[in-house]
Amino acid sequence: MVGDWQVDPERLKIRLNHEAEKPLSPRAMAVLVALAEADGRVVHKNDLLDKVWPRAEVTQGVLSQAILELRNAFGDQSNDPQFIETVRGRGFRLIPRIIWNTIEYETAEAGLKNASPGFYRQRWFWSVAIACFLAIAVAVIMQIEARPPLPLEPTMLIVPFEDLSEAGDQGYLARGMAEEIAVQLSAAPQLKLLTNRAFSPYLVQADDPLAIATEFGVDLILTGSVQTQNDRIKMVAELSDARSAQQLWVSSFNRPRDDIYAIQNEVAQSIASMLLGRGMLPRKSTPVTGLHVYDYYLQGREYLAKVNPSATAQAIGLFEQALTLDANYAPARASLAQAFAMQGFLYDRDDEKLAAALEQADRAIDRNPDLADAYYARALALMGLARFKESHLAIQRAALLSPSHVDAVFLSGALADMRGDLVGAVNAYRRALELNPRLPRTVALARIFYLLGDDESALTVGRRGVFLAPGAPTLYFAHLMSLMERHDEALEHCHEAIRLHVPRAENLCGFSALLAGNRRLAKAWLKEDWEQRPQAQWGPFTFAPSSTHLAVLELEEGDNDEALSLLQQSEAVTLAAIEGGNDHWALRYNLAAVASMRGETTVALRWLDDAYENGFRDHRLLVLDPALLEVRNTPEFKRLQRRIGFDIVQAAEQLDIQNGSAIR
Repeated sequence: MVGDWQVDPERLKIRLNHEAEKPLSPRAMAVLVALAEADGRVVHKNDLLDKVWPRAEVTQGVLSQAILELRNAFGDQSNDPQFIETVRGRGFRLIPRIIWNTIEYETAEAGLKNASPGFYRQRWFWSVAIACFLAIAVAVIMQIEARPPLPLEPTMLIVPFEDLSEAGDQGYLARGMAEEIAVQLSAAPQLKLLTNRAFSPYLVQADDPLAIATEFGVDLILTGSVQTQNDRIKMVAELSDARSAQQLWVSSFNRPRDDIYAIQNEVAQSIASMLLGRGMLPRKSTPVTGLHVYDYYLQGREYLAKVNPSATAQAIGLFEQALTLDANYAPARASLAQAFAMQGFLYDRDDEKLAAALEQADRAIDRNPDLADAYYARALALMGLARFKESHLAIQRAALLSPSHVDAVFLSGALADMRGDLVGAVNAYRRALELNPRLPRTVALARIFYLLGDDESALTVGRRGVFLAPGAPTLYFAHLMSLMERHDEALEHCHEAIRLHVPRAENLCGFSALLAGNRRLAKAWLKEDWEQRPQAQWGPFTFAPSSTHLAVLELEEGDNDEALSLLQQSEAVTLAAIEGGNDHWALRYNLAAVASMRGETTVALRWLDDAYENGFRDHRLLVLDPALLEVRNTPEFKRLQRRIGFDIVQAAEQLDIQNGSAIR
């Protein structure tokens, strides 16, 4: 008995009181028996694998499937367990009280009847185990004969491999090997991959990979484990059908650690050949380097995935150590380029960092022209340097080399958004969400849904992004709330963004406070931002230097001289950016705002037309921005509104978007 449940291991059945019996697979029953044998103690995952599958090389995925089957049978939940508890980092424990049936065996040995209950329990366990193993063998044969056809273009979740080293300090290696296998598989456009690179740290913390696969609705799941000992590496990789929990392919390796690249290649080629046919995965030259270099590279990737300034700085140090040992190792150089680009564009505006990123990306491409990460880093650096056409070409190349590169797909959407191509932006953002259903950068998509008139979807997607990754999404959502005139919620998110030290938060939040009517707070934030960053501003959300809207407040207070001085400064930094080759619509929009406040209506309208030609489509900003008050009633302004309105309607019809429909 397990609690109130009757368990019949020989018949592979369980039953609660007088309800109908429920069947269990042989492997699930074997796991249940092993947990029961522990009498409520925690059983380590490795011990379960050794006990239930003593002579087979299997992965944690097989055990996870068995645990999930048991939980479903008992009606148990992993987040509120009543039967099977997951002890993070250790294993599993059976919670209910166990009652063992007394079994008397006839024997010629006089003392056997006085044997301890533990003797009978052991004998009972091994009898059941043998029966289960025989049943497993029969079941495997039947599964092979009745295996359903594989999807022609399957979706595959690649879970970070588990670190089985004694010290538990090789997690970066296990996760890195899974990532590198994913990089190779991503060259096949028929495969849609969901990988740790897209989900980190969500998948790293996963206890039940099969449940995640079910949540995301994928077809296949690749799990594995890695163990290093001295100069050897042991790896097991297993591919399963996530829909039926059926094992499709498994392979184990026990080789010298120098063979790590060959192991990764063999796994990728074997899976591609089985799913797509031989020769469907392009055989590219895989960058090879020394093990110490590879260690530094994989550790750097771990830090880079955290996407915060301090972790990125640590990643740079590790990549530089790798390149000190092997200056020709292109993946490390491409990752270094990405880290520099993040420092110079995502966290702050630093042209020197962006120039360094571009140099490193180009050097990586020289070493390996097929490296998607290098083209992505190049595109990110070029975008930060406002060289948008070149950035677009680089990101197209990255997506061509790796169709499942979620960062490249997302960046292509951002570039389309910047050009005013709302349809292209939505399609790219949606594709990125397919690759990563938990992508936190969805506030960019929420903004477009809002522009297209789907407020319901905008709120749902935007709030989801803030929930998944507080930080920059919090700031951008605050701006979106301001445009939707939800001012209390906007200021609440602004305070949180500033508390989190989100770059340029004071700029956007100053505008939000201005729209909310909080002049004192608006002036404090805008003044602080302008004193720290007296430079031009542009981006999908940032559209003007803080000095422009500081001038609005000074004009309201009657300080015309200070207002004109601020407008002159705003105009100067913006014109300098344009002369430097930046053609982002936000620069033209800001010059229109400056001219409007000076009373130069004709000039303002000309700059607004230029902004439209360069991709400006934010019809709500036109109506709400107090800097445009002087031109708002002109016929030319009304014509511009109609042009933008026509584009919005066309895009909404092409995407078939109505209020609340975009996320259904």
